[in-house]
Amino acid sequence: DSWKRLTADDDELEPTYTYIVIQKRHLTRFYQPSKDEQGKETYVNISSGTVVDNVVVSPKLFDFYLASQFGAIGTTRPAHYTVVFDEWMLNADQIYEMCYKLCFLYARCRIPVSLPCPVYYAHIVCEKAKE
Repeated sequence: DSWKRLTADDDELEPTYTYIVIQKRHLTRFYQPSKDEQGKETYVNISSGTVVDNVVVSPKLFDFYLASQFGAIGTTRPAHYTVVFDEWMLNADQIYEMCYKLCFLYARCRIPVSLPCPVYYAHIVCEKAKE
């Protein structure tokens, strides 16, 4: 209703929406095969920006895993994204890129974080509201 009042004189301004559910707490991990100094096969963290969008995702949903942060210590934990509603009509690569680039905008950190910054900011607001 507020939007209609603001744009009463402009019929062409109608917002579109895309809803993406992001899950961080899951047990899915990905590793990349590598070789150590002795030539022995080992596994390392996947690179920042890696998208997994086949085999382990739903055949019926538009979902994917995105590892946006650098896994310098420990195991990289990718976030699981599910596009539940899409009016923007972006292709998959555009959605991946948008989600990845939003992980670089968090003001408290100079490197990409594990979730897009609007999600982090929403989490901070919710934590403050609980206090």
